[in-house]
Amino acid sequence: MKAVKLNICIESSYKKDKIRYKKKLLDRKLEFFIGKDEFSKELFVGEILSTMIKEEDKKYNLIATVELWHLISNTLIDKHGDILTRECLIYLEECFKVNYFPIYKEHDFTNPPIGKWIDAKVIDHEEESYLFAKLEFFKDEKFNNVKKDKIMKIVTLDNNEILFDRNFRTNSLLNKLIEDEFKKNEKTLNIKVQDNIKKSYEFNSEIIIKFALQAIAVGFFSALGGDLYNKLKNIIKKSFIEMEGSSKELHTIFINNFTLPNNEIIEIKTIFILNKNFQEIDVFSTQPFLEKQLQEIIEKQLPIRTIVNIVEKNKKIEFGYSLTKYGDLYEVKKDDIFRKMLEKNKL
Repeated sequence: MKAVKLNICIESSYKKDKIRYKKKLLDRKLEFFIGKDEFSKELFVGEILSTMIKEEDKKYNLIATVELWHLISNTLIDKHGDILTRECLIYLEECFKVNYFPIYKEHDFTNPPIGKWIDAKVIDHEEESYLFAKLEFFKDEKFNNVKKDKIMKIVTLDNNEILFDRNFRTNSLLNKLIEDEFKKNEKTLNIKVQDNIKKSYEFNSEIIIKFALQAIAVGFFSALGGDLYNKLKNIIKKSFIEMEGSSKELHTIFINNFTLPNNEIIEIKTIFILNKNFQEIDVFSTQPFLEKQLQEIIEKQLPIRTIVNIVEKNKKIEFGYSLTKYGDLYEVKKDDIFRKMLEKNKL
């Protein structure tokens, strides 16, 4: 995969000296080009990589080679009815400049990322603000990318958290259940209840449980007490009844960070893919599998920062994929399927 590059006319004039002067000014400090697509009228922005002067019909044209950046958010109302503030966009811009963030198709963590965001910029245009980002796709011939000047962000936690997406919050019965069973019992359950803001237009419902544990000895799921476990099973069963037709699957994601002997932090995600035939979430039986993974990383000193494991429809836990601290793919379980996915999305 490669970034989209276009040749765009920045300015045109019958005066050659004027175009030369404009080119000289632009070449001193290459910047961003803002325009609208001729057909869709969508706003786009490009980073100017180089310039040249072309003569046509006695007219001098200043042509710029532009690498397009992707529009990922703005201050306009979106399809969910949400509006992000300019301050929020600025915060995201700062995050993208400091850390790499993997790109997941439709924000689906069950499949490996197809690339990573490497930079971002907020552009103000006609009283609105737009967040554009530059991405780097994983290559077909190799997963690792060249850029390694910053690391992938991992969120460290002070408290245990459980997040419910908008499919739960927009359903009155499920929302009440969250408030009564989880929100009102945060201290007893030793967990903070949060909303999971997911901007994919169509997605499978998600419940994300994050543990603030920092050592293997503590035990991966020891924080998951019986009361919380039973409440979790109850709301999952009710969600399939209440959201029937709107979500074929429910992804229940357990996330834990561990501190390795070299003080590097590794993140492990265990994703349970559940359907309406769901019976149990056998989280406790996965612990030996996870501890074996961690032990291998420590013994072999593998450059892994994130591991994603999958438990699909009450089957045994399986390794899915892993990422390095630079946000590149280290290993993928279904390598052939992933390469086909890359080819399908090739620009």
